[in-house]
Parts: sequence; C-alpha cells; structure tokens
Amino acid sequence: MKKAKAKENVKGNVKANAKAKVTYAPFEVADYLDSEEAIAEYLSLAARDENPGILLKALGDVAKARGMAEVAKASGLGRESLYKTLAPGAKARFETIATIMRALNVGFSVESRLPVRAKMSGEPPRKGGILEALRRSPLVGSDIAPVRQFKAGRKVDRV
Repeated sequence: MKKAKAKENVKGNVKANAKAKVTYAPFEVADYLDSEEAIAEYLSLAARDENPGILLKALGDVAKARGMAEVAKASGLGRESLYKTLAPGAKARFETIATIMRALNVGFSVESRLPVRAKMSGEPPRKGGILEALRRSPLVGSDIAPVRQFKAGRKVDRV
C-alpha cells in the first residue's frame, strides 16, 4: 500500500513540475555592448576567429547596439542591405565590411602571429628604418627624400 502511494506521489510531483514551465529571455549581446571598450574588445575577439561569419555576426551585434537605421545611414547602405550583409552565411565584400566598420567608428589592426625578430638574416638592425632600407634597394634607388617638403595649399600639411 505504501509503495502505491509513493508511486502516486511521484507521478503527481512529475505532473505538477511538468505544468510549471520555465521560460528564459533570449540572450542579446547587443544589450551588453554599452561602451566603446566593450565593443572594441568584442570585435577584436571576433576578428581573431578563423570563421569569417563570427566577425560578421559581431558586426551585426554592434550595429544593433548602435541602431541599425543609424548605421545604415552612416554607411550609405540601405537598412535591408545592411541586414543582408551581416546575415549568417553572407559573402560580404571587404569594401562593404570596411564601410560598415567606418560607420561604426571602428577599424582594423594587424599584428604578427610570429615573434618579431630584431635581426634579419644575421645583420644587426640599422638606423634609418624603412626609408633607409628602400634607398638601399636596387628596385627603388636613392630618389626617396626622408623629409617631405612643405608645399603651401596641401590639405595634408594643414594642421
């Protein structure tokens, strides 16, 4: 008799637990991208992944955090085009990704995966940097001036 009651209690508890469903809100990364530091770190980690879809997803999350309509307007793309470009499996062109990144006020940074060596081919490093190396190159010659002459009216020389 006790076993029968125990089975009924177990069945009753299972039924009671089955009726009470627990629901969870979907996780939105965009809700947590509330600072420039968080956005930069998130995109940096996504860019390190070998799967290019991860970076597209991360850019989409950042665009949602900033507002898709504003990002579309700043990038010059239509809102629908922006959604299609950042959709999973999209084969976006580099030019389009660069445009979206400019609209998000972020950029690329390149770093070597190999340790940088101070000596190359057994030679000690020389002073002068890249300009000196280019001057010594037989392909370039010595016509490179290390200092650019100031020319009035050039936009790049205005400060």
